[in-house]
Amino acid sequence: MALLGIPAGQIAKRLHTKKTTVDNGLAVAQSTVATAVIAEHNLTLAQALVLIEFEDDLGIVKALTIVAVKEPAQFEHTAQRLRDERAAQQAHDALVADLTAAGVQIIDRPGWDEKTITDLSDLRDDAGERLTPETHATCPGRAAHVARSYSGLRAVHVCLDPKTYGHLRVSASGSTTATGPMSEEQKSDRRAVIVGNKAWKSAETVRREWLRAFAARKTAPKDAPALVAYVLAACTNDLTHAAQQGHALACAALGLDNAKPTGWGGYAGERAITDAIDAASPARAQLIGLVVAMRAIEARTGTHTWRNPTDDVTRYLRAIASWGYDLAAIEQSVIDHHDARTTTDQHDADTDDTHGDYEGDEYEGDDEQASLDAAE
Repeated sequence: MALLGIPAGQIAKRLHTKKTTVDNGLAVAQSTVATAVIAEHNLTLAQALVLIEFEDDLGIVKALTIVAVKEPAQFEHTAQRLRDERAAQQAHDALVADLTAAGVQIIDRPGWDEKTITDLSDLRDDAGERLTPETHATCPGRAAHVARSYSGLRAVHVCLDPKTYGHLRVSASGSTTATGPMSEEQKSDRRAVIVGNKAWKSAETVRREWLRAFAARKTAPKDAPALVAYVLAACTNDLTHAAQQGHALACAALGLDNAKPTGWGGYAGERAITDAIDAASPARAQLIGLVVAMRAIEARTGTHTWRNPTDDVTRYLRAIASWGYDLAAIEQSVIDHHDARTTTDQHDADTDDTHGDYEGDEYEGDDEQASLDAAE
């Protein structure tokens, strides 16, 4: 029908299906790579569409095809991780191109035991003024490397040899800086944190997209009241914080994206949800309440979660897994880590009544991991 010039909308009507299904089918049919893979393997239309995203890299297409055939539950997680990696590489390449065009030499990130190459933030000129990329532009030691921060990639400007080019290396307090090299164990731990954080961020994208689809249900799962009751009893701080933010994540999941918090109380988001509850059937209202509870926990998850699993997040992940969500390996590790720690804590409690306070230990761990995040 498409070859005869019939529009996708008309095709959808004649086939009694959605126009998006027709559009997707035509897109796959026009892809040589996707049609070749489908001819050999039993992929879904959604999986074939993902292959089109990567059809310029046959290595990735092959890897995704293997996952689709052998581990279909991990297909979306793998695809999202690859999207994130590609986006990061593109951002890296764009930043490098801008720096190169500006005449800045690009170097690899210096090791922790580097004693010569120094960040401009630790340098001053002979007049005592802190160096900036602009004031350092004419120095023969001008260079930069690309680093990752909370806000994304950034250029770290450095001098290749401050002593040779007459710069003073000082700390913010004015004293000479000194840093020691990391041990091999510290380097290994740091690499593990970086890999785990990337995996968590990719899984978060897939999980929140699944939650948006879940929120479109007309009824909640039969065992949903148990999770809602738990959140009401044990996660009041999370609910309060979510309310102060206008239940932004819950509004997004429920399709109330136009609701913007106004003022400290986020009243607009709260009102959007209560209006939706008033207009809903009792069963749908229960589902909305579940989404609000789920998103309150979801709102405070982050890269720290996989390193410091808590009872509420573990319970939350177990629940959505039982409702049809395919956990990524990093999410499953939260449950496994929590279960292992709970078993150990119980053993310690049975053998030693003087073991340390759990919440205090966890708080210290959060601080320690926060410093690792800052290092990343």
